Amino acid sequence: MKIARVLLANQPRLLRERVLAAIANQPDIVIVGQLEDSSDIQEAVARLRPDWVVVTLDESGALSPQCYELLGEHPQTKILSISSRRNSATLCWASLIMHSSQMEPTQKNLLGALRGKHQFVRTLPSRPQLFR
Repeated sequence: MKIARVLLANQPRLLRERVLAAIANQPDIVIVGQLEDSSDIQEAVARLRPDWVVVTLDESGALSPQCYELLGEHPQTKILSISSRRNSATLCWASLIMHSSQMEPTQKNLLGALRGKHQFVRTLPSRPQLFR
C-alpha cells in the first residue's frame, strides 16, 4: 500500500481542521506538515517532499499563480485546492507531453538533435493521468 504524503497549506484554520478530520485515521495518508502561512509553501515542499499539497482556492475559484509555480518547480507534487465558500475543489497535476519527429539517421541530423536544433513536427497523443 502506497502512503500518500500530504502537506496542508490551506486557510482558514477551520477549513484546515475539517480537512484534518476528514483524513484522520486513514492508514494510507500521512500529514507531513501544516502551514499557517502559504508564503512558506515552496520551501516546505522542497524540504518535506509531499505527494499532495492542500491549498485554498481564491474567492473567484481560480487557482493562484503560486499553484503554477509549485507545479513548475515540483512537477511530481499534486495539488488539491479547496474552497469552502464555493463548496468546490480542484485537482491539479503536471504531466509530460511527448513529441516525436522522423529524421534521416545522418551524422548531421543526429548531432543537430543532440544539440537541440532539430524541429519536432508532431506531438504524440497523451493519455491523461489523474494519479501516478
